[in-house]
Amino acid sequence: MREIFKTLKELWAIKRLRSLIILCLWLCFIGFVVALLRNNNNSSSNTTLLYKDYDNYEVSYTIGDIVIDGVTYNGESYLYIDSKRYVYMNDELSINGEVIEPLFNDVNFVLLQPKNLNNLLEQAIYDSKVTYTNSVKYNYVVSSEVYSTYMQRLATSDNILLSVTKENDMVVEISFDDITISYDKIGQIAAFDS
Repeated sequence: MREIFKTLKELWAIKRLRSLIILCLWLCFIGFVVALLRNNNNSSSNTTLLYKDYDNYEVSYTIGDIVIDGVTYNGESYLYIDSKRYVYMNDELSINGEVIEPLFNDVNFVLLQPKNLNNLLEQAIYDSKVTYTNSVKYNYVVSSEVYSTYMQRLATSDNILLSVTKENDMVVEISFDDITISYDKIGQIAAFDS
């Protein structure tokens, strides 16, 4: 060990080698910081793949002043709006067997489904993370162009803040613009109640 320090002192005494040693140490430090930042960005972007196992759940949509409660089971959803029961299946919304336009406050309901929200989240830029006692809230920023493209409606500002709240590694709420979607009983719905 003493031989190593003795050799380093001898090399340090030569000005050109000292400069090279300092340069190498700086490059190692910068490389470490870059690797750390890349690892940090990758871990935050993995939070966007949120909805892969959402086959059955209870859900509540708030779109402006409209509240839509519903239950989804095996790709079919029953939605309740103003005491009326709607059926959502195969990207179509119907009431009493008649297909209707799936628009609520200029929001296409089809785009609020988990698979479509994943597409929006993949285009979002990670902003921050807030940890609570039983949950974690991830904040993302979506540009108005991306938001308008995916949601097929005009954005209310240049950048839209998109918040995803997770409990036990499952999404329990997502909110952006004037839309809030809350999930409950994920994977616990056995069948529809008549």
